[in-house]
Amino acid sequence: MNVNTGPGPIRGRCRFTIVLRPNPAYIMAVLRGQHRSGGAAVQSPTRLENQLFMSSFKEPTFQERAALAAKAKQAALEKLRAKPPVDEAVLAARLEAARVREAAQAKAREEKLAAREAEKALKKERSAQAVVAEKAKAPALTPEEQKAIRDAKYAARKNRKGKR
Repeated sequence: MNVNTGPGPIRGRCRFTIVLRPNPAYIMAVLRGQHRSGGAAVQSPTRLENQLFMSSFKEPTFQERAALAAKAKQAALEKLRAKPPVDEAVLAARLEAARVREAAQAKAREEKLAAREAEKALKKERSAQAVVAEKAKAPALTPEEQKAIRDAKYAARKNRKGKR
């Protein structure tokens, strides 16, 4: 595995870049002056220590979670109790506005339904008129012509059955 210590990614076949990070214990030893390199010690490395050696997340216990839930519930109840009661006049105005809105919506629904029904009736009437116009256009067949057409259909059916 290739190790990249330079500023840019490795060229070539490797798709990954590995960056080496120094050991926090090594950094603290250098800061305290306890490393072989003989560097001067830093006076107060506590802030850096806190950043390097941050404690891991502490999982809350059941009691802590239950206490937190009870506290949140109590806060919600207090918030609800602090809410002022609704005035009767305001409530009546809201209900009246809702009734008016519902009546307007019902009226709009009725109008839309009536328009749809009228459109259906108009379509039906137009199709009936088209059928009447089509019949008027077509020339009336004489009884002899009708008989000839019927005989031709019969002969064609008889030929189909005979060929099977």
